[in-house]
Amino acid sequence: MTAVRLSAWLFLLTAFLMMGACTTLGVPQGPAESEAKTAFVPPASESEKLLAYFEWAQRLRAAELAKERERVRLEMSAKPSDVNRLRFALVLAVPGGGTADDAQALEALDPVVSNRSSPLRTFAIMLRTLLAELHRAETEEAELRRKLDSLKALEKSLGGREGGGGK
Repeated sequence: MTAVRLSAWLFLLTAFLMMGACTTLGVPQGPAESEAKTAFVPPASESEKLLAYFEWAQRLRAAELAKERERVRLEMSAKPSDVNRLRFALVLAVPGGGTADDAQALEALDPVVSNRSSPLRTFAIMLRTLLAELHRAETEEAELRRKLDSLKALEKSLGGREGGGGK
């Protein structure tokens, strides 16, 4: 994983965690409420469910991730709801894919971003922005690598002409 991709994913994860932390905390009223806080509480909102799904998908092995991507793709094709589109984009955004996956994820998000009445629109806008920036950074990194390789080849060819005598 490149440094750019890793830092982008760390930023994405931080943003998701900050979104989840934006809920208000209540003051415990008694032992029953404090005990309930230690037990697993399933996510309440669709955004929280999507974040939990992304966290789960990140732990999948490559073969399992490929199967999950195909399963979610088929589910989205059968029922292209906002939630299914976001799940597809999230599973494609799991590290290990390529820029083609990023492009597919961006394409899947477009209808959700365009739907002004969707309660998940702001989530989709944030995810699209992060994925677009990641895609741009990866493209820039590839271009810089290509230029560096060209400079190395030029340096090698110039060193050969000078008879190997260098500084």
